[in-house]
Amino acid sequence: MQNKLIVKEKSARVDLLGGTIDIWPLNIIIPKVVTLNLATSLKVKVQLETIDYKGIEINAQDYNLSMKIPSNDLNEQNIYIDRKFNNLTFIIQILDYFKIKKHLKITTSSSIPAGSGLGGSSALGIALFSALIDYQSESESESASVATTPLKKSKKECIKIVQDIEANALDMGPTGYQDYFPALYGGVLALMPTPGNIEVEQLFTVELKQYIENNFSLIYSGATRYSALNNWQVFKNFFDKRDHIDTSTKTLLQKIASYSYEGFLAIKKDKDYDKFKHAVIREGEIRKELCPNILTSPMMELLQKIKKEQNKQNDIGIKVCGAGGGGCFLLIHQANDRQLIDEKIKDFSMQRLKLEIMEPIF
Repeated sequence: MQNKLIVKEKSARVDLLGGTIDIWPLNIIIPKVVTLNLATSLKVKVQLETIDYKGIEINAQDYNLSMKIPSNDLNEQNIYIDRKFNNLTFIIQILDYFKIKKHLKITTSSSIPAGSGLGGSSALGIALFSALIDYQSESESESASVATTPLKKSKKECIKIVQDIEANALDMGPTGYQDYFPALYGGVLALMPTPGNIEVEQLFTVELKQYIENNFSLIYSGATRYSALNNWQVFKNFFDKRDHIDTSTKTLLQKIASYSYEGFLAIKKDKDYDKFKHAVIREGEIRKELCPNILTSPMMELLQKIKKEQNKQNDIGIKVCGAGGGGCFLLIHQANDRQLIDEKIKDFSMQRLKLEIMEPIF
């Protein structure tokens, strides 16, 4: 048996503008959809090792889970029908795509809090998928799996496959596509849907990187929250033909699209980063109407205390990470407000996470 060791690290994302409207077919129905996000230095890590075991060993350090699974247990009934493997289902479904059932140890770790709204699970899926492509490309030629799974795939093909697998594993309704792109493209991205495709425009510049890192603070509230259910409710409301629901949700999503497009043009065309910042603030305010529980009471209280202290209403804002609400949020402010923010978040037992934008991947 040939010994192999493969390690992959991939960035989580911070969503800036246009979450939720990256869900099909909302992204096709709503005019001028663009979703903006960035790749952070907060990463997930996947390590693959060949082992002498007729099955799979998984050590998910971020979930404090370790499991050995015999090959015979990796069957359709257990994986897709009974969903026997709980938090490991996503990992195991990716393995099943590659038809790998033995002689492999997978170790995963993450610097991203669970339920943070930073797309950590999606970044994990991309990291594992990329690692398995390399793993199979190094496999012995007589391995049946090499012949059955095409190895060379474009970035967008990888994203589509991993997104579909995660939607199956989550089983919580439709999923957006934005979470997967920063892991493979890096930088600051504009994602624009066209029929049958997602166009990717790289907006990264050193000036934009410095502006965001100075004027945006990434805060972990300490609460684990998951956004999929909120997104599902919005999705259902969008297509609900009762007028008061249908009209309200569509109007709010169109406003989100409008602010997202405004922020995109502010970066791309005008190089007006203050205008972009205010678009993020306004988009965050609309999300409070779209998902009333997206902001927790401590988040709202923190924002009000900062505004009162600085006597600012227009230059301070909050944007919860994850389109339907996660445990992390962005505080949008002026560069000289960072010390005040650090003092205030301590009163709420919150934690600043490092917000560093990774350079583009070509």
